[in-house]
Formats: sequence, structure tokens, C-alpha cells
Amino acid sequence: MRLSLAARAAFAALAVAGLVAYAVIVDLGVNAGRVHRGVSVDGVDVGGLSEVEAARLLATRAERIRSGPGVEFALEGRTFTYRIRAADVGWTPAPTETAAAAMAVGRSGGLVRALWDRARATVGGIELTWGATDGRLVTGVLDELAAALDARGVTLDRGRMRYKIRRAFVTGSTRTWRIPVTGS
Repeated sequence: MRLSLAARAAFAALAVAGLVAYAVIVDLGVNAGRVHRGVSVDGVDVGGLSEVEAARLLATRAERIRSGPGVEFALEGRTFTYRIRAADVGWTPAPTETAAAAMAVGRSGGLVRALWDRARATVGGIELTWGATDGRLVTGVLDELAAALDARGVTLDRGRMRYKIRRAFVTGSTRTWRIPVTGS
């Protein structure tokens, strides 16, 4: 028995729809009550954790960052170093809210959006960000750092430094960051 082209196309479409439905059902079962696999918060993998577990992990990380010695920044060749603590820039993480946002990935925005987010998380991952710095405090730190560098004949790239300060705190990095300067 030979099927027509239309019948074969319909059969193929039904097979694909069946596979997609099966994948969605399996995905819903695997991730029930858990942050979808592939979701991370500034480099911290929270996929597979419950919302409470994710919030606890982020709160622990936030406390370590807040109580730590701060982030060290240095000029190329370490001829000058500058340490910034979380309190200096008013870094305020939001572990509970961030965990809730992670849990919402693949569960909000309607059916199409939820399926799209789940697929993106599975294939390439979804990176959320957390915490914020106080712009006025960061400006004060930048002013102080710029003055110290000016005394050494070096000009601070304030925009890039502002970005680096934020990245250093949200990632909880312990490495020494290079101070960006203009003209080099």
C-alpha cells in the first residue's frame, strides 16, 4: 500500500507533534517544583534546585560577598591596587526575589513564551542577574579612584570601571580585576 504525499506529510507532522508533546510532558515532570535546568544566576547554577534551595544558596553567596575583604582592582603590572568592599558601593543582592525569577523561567508569559524559555534553557542556558549597586556610592568610589590615578598620571575609564565593579560583585569573583584606563 502506497501512501499519498499528503498522507505522508500528515503522518510526519503528527509524529513530530507527538514527540514535542512527549518532550514537554517529560520536561514538566522532571522540573516539577524545581528551577528549570539550564538556569543560572551570574554564573551560579540554580537549575534543579527548589525555589527555597536557590534562595538559600544565593543568600549564602551574598553573605560571603558582603562580609568578605572586597574586590581588588589593580593597574596593569600591579603598580597600584585598590580594594572595594560591597558596602563601599552599596551592593544589595536580592536572593529571594532572584530565586523567584529563576523559578518563573518556563512558567510565565503564556504557553508559547513558557515553552520557548524552557527550550532556550535546555539548549543554551538562561543567565539571570542579581543585585545592584548604589549609583551615587559608585560615583564616589570612582571619584576617589580617579583622583588617586590622576596623581600617578593615569586617567580612569569611568564607564568601563563602573561596569567592572558591578560584574565583580554580582559574580562574587575573588580574582584581581584590571583597572581600565584611557589611552592604553
